[in-house]
Formats: sequence, C-alpha cells, structure tokens
Amino acid sequence: MPATKISSKGQVVLPTWVRRDLDLRTGDILNIEIQRNGGERTVILRAPSIADVEAHLVEGYQWLEQSGRDPVAALHEARQSGRIQERQRRGPGRGRRAGAA
Repeated sequence: MPATKISSKGQVVLPTWVRRDLDLRTGDILNIEIQRNGGERTVILRAPSIADVEAHLVEGYQWLEQSGRDPVAALHEARQSGRIQERQRRGPGRGRRAGAA
C-alpha cells in the first residue's frame, strides 16, 4: 500500500497519481471525515457535494440576516485578528521572513 508523510506543518502530500486519478488541482477543497471502527481509524477525504456548498451558503445568509454586519468589514476584522494572534504566537521580533510578501 502506498504511503505518504505528514510535514512539520501538518500537511499531507497526495501523490501525483492520486491527484491525476481524482482530477484534483491546487486549491481544491476537500471535506475531512474520520471513521472509527473498533480500534481502527480511517481518514476520508471527499470533494464537497452541491448539498455541502448549499448548506454553507444558507449558513452565510443566515449570519448576514442575524448579524446585520457588513460581510466585507467582518472578513477584514477576522483577518486582522488572525494576524495579531499569529504575531503573538511567534513572539517578539519574529515577523515576516525577509522577502515574504
């Protein structure tokens, strides 16, 4: 059985033959499911179905109606918050790498 490794960043590389066979491209989204059967655990990766996408859209529309917030402003706030948390995690003096955009 072919195997793959988990990187230090938690990334898993799908071999070329798997990506070609499943027609997967960089940036494609995969849903993750863990199945447990006794002591055995299996990770299942699935392309999102139309129903999954529609469910996320419904959640988004509900959020818009309930919050009354500007979605673009909310996105900017969330990204800024994420940047602040990342800087705090890295510690002082550990900003972007030289040459990083």
